[in-house]
Amino acid sequence: MTMILDGTLGITATGSLTGLTTPITAAQGGTGAATLTANNVLLGNGTSAVTFVAPSTSGNLLTSNGTTWASTAPAAAGGMTLLGTITITGSNSVSLGSLTLTSYKALFMSIINIDNGGVRSYISSSNVQSGGGIMIPTAMSGSPIYGTLWLDLASGSVGGAFSDPNVGSNYTRFAWAGGFTNVSTSTTTIYFRNEGASNYGSGASIKIFGVA
Repeated sequence: MTMILDGTLGITATGSLTGLTTPITAAQGGTGAATLTANNVLLGNGTSAVTFVAPSTSGNLLTSNGTTWASTAPAAAGGMTLLGTITITGSNSVSLGSLTLTSYKALFMSIINIDNGGVRSYISSSNVQSGGGIMIPTAMSGSPIYGTLWLDLASGSVGGAFSDPNVGSNYTRFAWAGGFTNVSTSTTTIYFRNEGASNYGSGASIKIFGVA
């Protein structure tokens, strides 16, 4: 091949570049590195030898911090993650444990076919009758109630609504919701407990989702 004359390297004829023992510096158009790490991304480093960014964890992205580039995990997408399902079998208290909530801002719960006897049902992290919760009106007791409930993990505020499919099409009754609970991002177990000694009706379930 034809080589360009370069006084520094002393190339004076056509041929191959051989015998070079010192890496070509950045100032001379090289990398300044004797070896290049496989699969790494090269970063310019002024007049010094190039630096590298390793791929790191699978799925990472090459992102800028305003100064340089780095391999970082993608930002968590918003949305809901199913944390688990509580199946109710006629007891006074049900729970879902071993939860890690530090990644979530709120909880969203899907209430399916629940009957809490028309009394208040508390949501807590210590299986106590305190804090805010939900209450199905007595008139709806014994009906297959369906609804949703949300709980803000920062403030503890709750809200939601329930509907009884037996009382007519598109008819919704707002169940009691509000107050505060002791469920937070540090909670590892969430309890649903009926007020007093009242038991839940059997055949219900509660799906709990974490909201990023």
